[in-house]
Amino acid sequence: MAVATYAPKKLLLMINGIRVTGFSDTDILTITRDTPKFSKQTGVMDETARAHSASSGVRVALTLMQTSEANDLLSKLLKQDDDDPGSSNLVSVYITDQNGTFHFVTEEAWLVDYPEVSFTNELSNRVWELDCATTSQHVGGNAVNLGPLGAFGSVIEEATGVNIPGI
Repeated sequence: MAVATYAPKKLLLMINGIRVTGFSDTDILTITRDTPKFSKQTGVMDETARAHSASSGVRVALTLMQTSEANDLLSKLLKQDDDDPGSSNLVSVYITDQNGTFHFVTEEAWLVDYPEVSFTNELSNRVWELDCATTSQHVGGNAVNLGPLGAFGSVIEEATGVNIPGI
């Protein structure tokens, strides 16, 4: 039996094709669905029905160190969208675990707001949130090592038609 390994350093996040680095040592990122895929309702006679949601929308929260250069990138993207709101300012987000099979892709994301900022005697974090409309994701494990791109390479190619070797 193989030993599965999760290595946070192998998590790859790209926004508009730029690799994001400088994550916090405690939290890296969180992906939260807007609505459950299925909901249920049970009547007084114990008859149960379920409803399926076609929505694939999520919110992605990125936790960066205050010293991360990615803060500058995200500030610039949010300022561009704020100065001229429109669909041309949507960003692409690609996330993969290069040691496993997890992957996430969207071409329809936008920054929600600037993060809360604090200055103390110690380093602090910046939590950036992106809302994502249409998404594709696979929540996989780490039992299989797929090489340097993980599941990411085929996902990018499938979503965009572009093969990006050697990320």
